[in-house]
Amino acid sequence: MKCPKCGSENHPDVCFCAHCGEPLTAEPPTPLESIEVHIEGGVSGQVAIGNNILQIGNVYGGVVNVAMPEQKPRPRPTPVSLRPRPFPGLLDRETEVVAATTALQSATPVEFYGQAGLGKTTLLRHLAHHPAADTFPAGVVYLSARRQPVEDLLQSLFDALYESDVPFKPTGAEVRHALQSKRALVILDDVDLARDEVEALMDTAPACTFLLAAPERCLWGEGRAVGLRGLPPDNALALVERELGRAVTPQEQTAAQSLCTALDCHPLRILQAAALAREEGLTLAEVARRVQTSSPDEALTAQVLAPLPAPEQRVLAALAALGDAPLHAEHLSALTGIADVTPVLQTLQNRGLVQAHSPRYSLTGALGQDLQRAWNLTPWAERALAHFTAWAEEQQTPDRLLEDADAVLRTLEWAVEAERWKDVLRLGRAVEGALALGGRWAAWAQVLQWVLQAARAPGNQAAEAWALHQLGTRALCLGDTVAARTSLTQALRMREALGDQAGAAVTRHNLDIFFGPPAPPQEPPQPPSTLAPASGVPLLVKGIVVLASVLVLALGGWGIWHFWPRPTPTLPSVTEIPVMVILTPRITPSPTPDVEGPEAPLPLAPGPGAEILCERGEEEHQLQLQWATVSDPSGIRGYEIYLEALERDPRVYPLQSSGTSFLEIPLPCGEVYHWRVRAVDGAGNAGAWSEERVFYVIEADTTGPPAPTLLEPREGAEISCPTGEPVNVTLRWDLVTDPSGIARYDVELVEYPYYPFGLTTSTLQIEVSQSQATISSECGDRYDWRVRAVDGAGNVGEWSGSWHFRVLTLSESDREPPPVPDTVGPGSDNPESPANLYPCDQVVLRWEVVSDPSGIQGYRVNLQQYVYTTGQWESIEPYFIVYETSVDVTEWLSIGWKYRWEVWAIDNAGNHGDPSPWLYFACPLG
Repeated sequence: MKCPKCGSENHPDVCFCAHCGEPLTAEPPTPLESIEVHIEGGVSGQVAIGNNILQIGNVYGGVVNVAMPEQKPRPRPTPVSLRPRPFPGLLDRETEVVAATTALQSATPVEFYGQAGLGKTTLLRHLAHHPAADTFPAGVVYLSARRQPVEDLLQSLFDALYESDVPFKPTGAEVRHALQSKRALVILDDVDLARDEVEALMDTAPACTFLLAAPERCLWGEGRAVGLRGLPPDNALALVERELGRAVTPQEQTAAQSLCTALDCHPLRILQAAALAREEGLTLAEVARRVQTSSPDEALTAQVLAPLPAPEQRVLAALAALGDAPLHAEHLSALTGIADVTPVLQTLQNRGLVQAHSPRYSLTGALGQDLQRAWNLTPWAERALAHFTAWAEEQQTPDRLLEDADAVLRTLEWAVEAERWKDVLRLGRAVEGALALGGRWAAWAQVLQWVLQAARAPGNQAAEAWALHQLGTRALCLGDTVAARTSLTQALRMREALGDQAGAAVTRHNLDIFFGPPAPPQEPPQPPSTLAPASGVPLLVKGIVVLASVLVLALGGWGIWHFWPRPTPTLPSVTEIPVMVILTPRITPSPTPDVEGPEAPLPLAPGPGAEILCERGEEEHQLQLQWATVSDPSGIRGYEIYLEALERDPRVYPLQSSGTSFLEIPLPCGEVYHWRVRAVDGAGNAGAWSEERVFYVIEADTTGPPAPTLLEPREGAEISCPTGEPVNVTLRWDLVTDPSGIARYDVELVEYPYYPFGLTTSTLQIEVSQSQATISSECGDRYDWRVRAVDGAGNVGEWSGSWHFRVLTLSESDREPPPVPDTVGPGSDNPESPANLYPCDQVVLRWEVVSDPSGIQGYRVNLQQYVYTTGQWESIEPYFIVYETSVDVTEWLSIGWKYRWEVWAIDNAGNHGDPSPWLYFACPLG
């Protein structure tokens, strides 16, 4: 407030000038007719809930009015059919399908659980079109439950079975009543709910039958929970053939079976391995050798990622940064800088790394978790945060925001974890209205809690008051009067303390609608003053805020937007309830000119110490400097970039300017640079410089790395083959270094089979962090091997010297005979007193099983009969060769004769063990 005598500026709440003591007269308050509802750019609309109308879009927060909607939701025509696309050609899973259909016929809930990639979604798609699904009178509803709270899932189910011409958010009681008698098959995919949440879901719709798919078991007690495992070997082999697009040849059978076994017959991994063979022109034997390590899953992931070019890797990084949230191709193009991203996505789909949810895409299986462990995805999360914040603030209707809500919420969650509070406030406020209008009130509550956290962390009281107002308004609509009163009262007190008259009026209105005006806080007694107070009359201003009906948006959960076309609704006429705004007298100060610059931006790329490699023949490298955008009350006019070369040709570049969050600039190779950036706001104030970042533009490297030194197997080594099965042999060598870094190692392997004769040459590509490779070697085969390195510039180094080793045959590896079997009977060890087996109508010789390192090939039994005329024992030909631990010899026996028998073992190396002691028995005449 300006003093009329000396012209000094004073705080608007003081009564006397701080400089000359002149009494200050308050300016007239804001006239009644100037008070209005401020609808800021962005999402706006209104939704009916219970007997209330909630208006979204007011810059000060949601506004509630009591108004009975003219229309109530009505049941959709039945049966509803919201099914996923069918899945033809289901391999195996007959047992699971029978178990599920049997349970569904008795209205019993069914759950399939197991790790990612085992085919749970495939099973759901198959069962959704099974004849058993057509028996439910209310129809079939398929929903994605990924990252969905129970309340929002129930909203989606309600929207699937009911329709309304106006946006409508049912209360919990209304949902329970509406779903009580609906007999529908509800199929939920990607369920990550706790046991009690699943039970609450089913209790709310007790007549529905639920079919679930989850990574871990969440259905206990009633219902059928079926854990999924890998495919049977024959079906796994059929899957390999399907992915290759041809039959496996007889020569490939062993390698294909070995590959499937190494991958535990896991469907997705088999698809990825077969795609690797198809796309890279590799044999199945070579792929099998590459994955047969101590961790086949990790080895396969490394192999499928190694040959991918940079565009494919950028798309994978962008998807992995957002976890399992599907991304629209439009967003992927913006995040990766690839104008036409469709061919790249098709390549990744062909390799089994990306799956389509047209028009969105996500990573398959657990690839996202693997990439989060292996790659630094922070720059990609930063990029996603900047992109989605700007994009969300541009949206005018909730449709697109709701369709991409998974990606936006995951980005917002990362921003909270990274404590990016200003970005949390911007993105949270941009998306919360769409969630409220779309019926996703559980997600809405989570976003509001994040915004509240982001406001309190730096002490932003205005934002905190807004978040409290929204939380209280939500609780008010849901009938939670305790939480509503607490949050709205806190918001009102904070807004009054901040002098936010318009915001306080909106909050006071929501409180008055249900509770009446709150008691004013007690004013502390004023100390006596020696100065005469300025005369003034308390001012009471009544404002009327007219709530306008705006664009009406369709409700519905995420799953419904995919499956149900919704007509553009028209709002019923609602009796407008005037908002009585009681304004506390306050003198409006003159606008304070903006003299503060914006905050310092965060440099994103190149990262600290980044090394950018020039291409061969390239003297200058086109580089993009990137930073995170910032905001300012006066807006952002642009950014200034300071760039300096430090070593070869030290100089400071002219100050660069950019109106975007990046700068394209060509820089000479072979130089060290440092840079920083600052923002300039709409008032012309330059903000603080960002931290400095140093990076290197390295000249092209044309020299290959040195040859590695081989370690083992040593030259001429002989490796035992104790069981006759292929053995794993680990090749090891020393790591080498190169100025451009090492990109990979090539291992050349020449195999000389024991049979058939000939040789096979193959080359394994090993990722840089490893200095070893494990191969599967056949008994009796000889191998030559050598290694070379390839550096980061693509230069191929010299081969190491070549060493050879041999895997011994089984007979060479095992020369020890198996142990003597212990006989069980029948018989006596005394030849003079043989066991009497009369009438010998069933005589079975038995012995204990024996073990051997090579395994047991079988047993030989020598049965002899005593010839009374010669007094000699004669063998009954031929010897019995058996593979069990018993043999029935009844047909070789005759009454009136004596017999004896012995047994010995033969191992897989062909070694014969010693026979057991003789046992004697007789078949007397009677």
